[in-house]
Amino acid sequence: MYHFYCRTYQMIYKIVARFLPWKQPLLLEGENSLMELPDLLLENNIQKILVITDQGIAKLGLMEPLLANFETIGIQY
Repeated sequence: MYHFYCRTYQMIYKIVARFLPWKQPLLLEGENSLMELPDLLLENNIQKILVITDQGIAKLGLMEPLLANFETIGIQY
C-alpha cells in the first residue's frame, strides 16, 4: 500500500510541476564575472547575503576583492 501511495504522489507531482512557476537561474561566467555579483544583487534589491567558502579560499585571499566590493556598496554579508 505504501508503494502505491509513493508512486501516486510522484506521478501527481510530476504532472503539477509543469505548471509551477520555476525561475531560470542566472549564470555569471567568464573572467572577473564574480565582480558583477554586487551590482546584480543591488538590481534585485538584495541587501544581505550568506557567503560560504572554505579555509583554502580564505587563506589565499581570493574572496577579499568581492567582500571589499560588498562593503563599498553596502551589502551585508
